[in-house]
Amino acid sequence: YHKLGEHKKALKEAQKGRDLYPDSMEVLNCEIQCLAILGRTREMSQRWNLFKDEKVKASIMVDISRLLEFYGHEGASQELALRALDWYQNQPVPEDETQRINFRYEIARAFFWADKLEEAEKAFSSFALDYPEEIMGQVYLGYIAAQRGERDKAMQMSEEIGKSGLHIRQKSFYRANIACQLGDFEEALEFLKIAQENGNSWLFLWEIYGYV
Repeated sequence: YHKLGEHKKALKEAQKGRDLYPDSMEVLNCEIQCLAILGRTREMSQRWNLFKDEKVKASIMVDISRLLEFYGHEGASQELALRALDWYQNQPVPEDETQRINFRYEIARAFFWADKLEEAEKAFSSFALDYPEEIMGQVYLGYIAAQRGERDKAMQMSEEIGKSGLHIRQKSFYRANIACQLGDFEEALEFLKIAQENGNSWLFLWEIYGYV
């Protein structure tokens, strides 16, 4: 239903799923996505206290903020990203290396979707420097440069992504995002075709900032 644009029907199905699996966080996430698309932010806000894991909730909040922005709910989008950001900024940095990498990525991502680009750039620059093997640092630096109209830097990041060890469907998807932000829509569509031809079944057009 989501792909068909029948969002009210999608919400009904998600709510049926919630009746069947009331303890499922995945189904809850689906319901929240549907509410976000429809702009039913008050109902959406009532769902957040159902999450038992605060870390999972904060990460999903950032995901939903992206969705809200694409569907024209910019104020709600930024408010939600800021709420997630506030949670991250009040948490200690984990000692475990794997958890620390994820934490630093998530807080940098929250800065980006809260439209705090300067802080996001600093966070992702530091992240990319400390963990060069974590290509998402370059991905978001590419997004930031493209959003600012810094074509040379954005293209440099796109080329680095292209040379990375990521599967072609993933790297093509990320490069499509950057191309969209730069206004290179034909190139973005070519990247999307490559991504889909190589099994990118999880591709959602709302991920592409609404440009494609």
